[in-house]
Amino acid sequence: ILLGLVVLVFGLAGPLRASFATTNIISAWIDETSSQPTFSARSNSSTSAEKQLDSRTTVIQPISANATKPIATVAYLVSVTGCQKSFAMKIFDFGAVLKKSIDLNSFPLHPTSRYASKTFVLVTPETKKTRCVKNLKRAGFRPFFVDFPVKFSEIQQVEGAKIFRKHIRSDGCCGEKELIKLHAYSMTDFPAAIHLDLDTLVVNPLDPVIDAMVLPPDNPNGRAARELLFAPEQPESSTTFRYPRMATPTYKASVPLDKLDVQAYYTRDYNMLKRGKGLKVGLQGGFIMVRPNITTLETLVNMVRSGKYYNAKGNQKRQGGWFRSGYFSHIWGSMTIQGLLAYYYSDVAQDTSIELNRCRFNQIAENPRRSSFDKRGKYPRGTPISSNAGFKDTDCRDRPGTDCDDVQCQKWPFEESFIFHFTYCKTPTKCGDVSWNETYKDHQCNLMYRKWFDVRKLLSGDRHASIATGTYYPDYYLGYCRGKGKYISIP
Repeated sequence: ILLGLVVLVFGLAGPLRASFATTNIISAWIDETSSQPTFSARSNSSTSAEKQLDSRTTVIQPISANATKPIATVAYLVSVTGCQKSFAMKIFDFGAVLKKSIDLNSFPLHPTSRYASKTFVLVTPETKKTRCVKNLKRAGFRPFFVDFPVKFSEIQQVEGAKIFRKHIRSDGCCGEKELIKLHAYSMTDFPAAIHLDLDTLVVNPLDPVIDAMVLPPDNPNGRAARELLFAPEQPESSTTFRYPRMATPTYKASVPLDKLDVQAYYTRDYNMLKRGKGLKVGLQGGFIMVRPNITTLETLVNMVRSGKYYNAKGNQKRQGGWFRSGYFSHIWGSMTIQGLLAYYYSDVAQDTSIELNRCRFNQIAENPRRSSFDKRGKYPRGTPISSNAGFKDTDCRDRPGTDCDDVQCQKWPFEESFIFHFTYCKTPTKCGDVSWNETYKDHQCNLMYRKWFDVRKLLSGDRHASIATGTYYPDYYLGYCRGKGKYISIP
């Protein structure tokens, strides 16, 4: 993925109210084909799994649907690291649909969100004249000019770490250019910044996690938002959400909630975790949310400039990578964002960095278990729908020998996600054969495709019936695919 998206929250104003409650969680799921939203309301009577909380429950009151102004405005920036010709042709479609999904889940279009939105494209001197930038401007993104935070010439040559300078330019998707995502920390005029890849779709307001970062813990709504981060799992017989918490089930708060100063949210890429005891898990670069801070930015930039990403072989690989921490070459993009930030959030800033539930905030429809389809346990595969399939699920990738149904993303309730990410499903514009439903992952991906095309259908240029003339699986592609691989672009 050559593009990312930075979301900046700014301009606190108006009454500090939010849309999610610990005792009454209201999930608003917009039906974009009508002017009225539909709601799914369920009760959660518990307070928190954290021992620091007392028996009283602090409630965030749902906002009024006729609120006249937002708490803050959220600015979305798309970062361009390069512009391949094949990608430039479809970038307008990705940008236009993503922007529309942001608008639909922001104030004032969404009835419960109190955060408005603005969109920008993050541009460097190398990319400012590219077709990608021009198409994103046409899609509604305003240009915002920056430089790449680290130049290759600034990286030191360190004994035992020569591998870093040798391979960083070819690491991951974009080499050292992917470090442009660190510029989220430079936006100090704003209290929060969220980075998303362009092949994502916002499907619910991000207010709950924004509130927990922006509002202080002594604010009633700030405390309630922190409670929601660690809400306990519900019994299977419960009529509430089974997994109401925002944080991933394995994350444990290291400080009391009344002292929790949230400075970063992230998800991990367990889908890419190879078999091996004790291997560190990289960050999934499709979603990152931070509180901008120049000191943090300088710390991360100086880590890269130090060149202290060490080589290791054989049984010593767990001591390789960033500062010999084990965030090493088994991680995709380990030399840049996926490895650097995973190390920083886990080993340096663990008290203020929270791993969120990936099924909610970076939904890629993954299977949390390995499959007998690949005996080496390297390549992911969905859970087979048929009991007669020639393969089956085995152990959990991140918790061998335990139950990981609480992060079973390929079966995750569709309406309980906030962000879809098409990196594992592949992009909707590929117009794939949706009749092949061998696994639950296939089924979930097909539903995600339909949601993307639901949003596309709302674009002003797509409202004419003459555009949607395709007959290839119209229940999912809504007339925008003429055949396999034959996508109808936005005019």
